[in-house]
Amino acid sequence: MMSQFFFFGQTNWHAVLPFVTFAYNRAYQFTTGYFPFHSVCGRDALSAFDTIFFAASSSDRSKLLNNFVFRAEEYRLLAHLYASKYHVAKRTLRQAPHPYQSRSWRYRLGLDSSTKP
Repeated sequence: MMSQFFFFGQTNWHAVLPFVTFAYNRAYQFTTGYFPFHSVCGRDALSAFDTIFFAASSSDRSKLLNNFVFRAEEYRLLAHLYASKYHVAKRTLRQAPHPYQSRSWRYRLGLDSSTKP
């Protein structure tokens, strides 16, 4: 499973490892009839936080939670920024005439005789 996410010489495997662990823990095992997380904890993992907090010691959990809250806010702001840029670009493209359409209208009106529609 990890070979699908990592390339040769990639050094940021530690950032993706919790999500790969979550994906593995949510994969149904035919031999046991349960998910691996369910076999260990007795319940299903609902989010990646379940697997990360289960592996962390109790002293590190507050630090992990603060780090996740900070990163979640950062990613929320980035998503808002990219979404607003996308909507501005989409609105600009929708308002601008299509290049072939504008050329054909100019040709039909006799304003542009060098091109054919």
